[in-house]
Amino acid sequence: MIESGYLLVVIILAQRMNASSAIIGLVLGAGGVGSIVGAALSGAVMRRFTFGQIAIGVHWIWALLLPLFVIAPNPLALAGIMLAAFGITPIFFVAQYSYRLTRIPDALQGRVNGVIRLLLFGGQPVGFTLAGLLSQSIGPRGAILVFAGLLVTLALAITLNGELRRSGKLAQ
Repeated sequence: MIESGYLLVVIILAQRMNASSAIIGLVLGAGGVGSIVGAALSGAVMRRFTFGQIAIGVHWIWALLLPLFVIAPNPLALAGIMLAAFGITPIFFVAQYSYRLTRIPDALQGRVNGVIRLLLFGGQPVGFTLAGLLSQSIGPRGAILVFAGLLVTLALAITLNGELRRSGKLAQ
């Protein structure tokens, strides 16, 4: 939900910077490059850190990156923040998927993964709607700060989760 929501707000911010459609495409494309780099690094990160460390670290980094959109002076800065924010996302997704595979019995894998994907993709329209409503009512910078606040809350909840903090490494 948050990822899809702030993506829309970044587009609005870029438009307010008078970025052309091509430049906005490059800003979003930087996020794609970040995703590829993050996916390539995910194995090394999983060998070095536990799932809990990855979950906590990624969510705090994400929560700290998001407010940078508010102070970004130009589309190039937006692209750099997108690269970083989308770069850490696949690291978490690969780690959480691997963690689920180790914790959920084989007979329940399909059902659990189906529900998780439903929630993940079902939250996207909610994120877009929330982003639009917030951008309209409090402006795109305010919307980013609301999403950052939600991420801080999520990062705090993850940090306080004792089971996650005790999790072991996923890859050897």
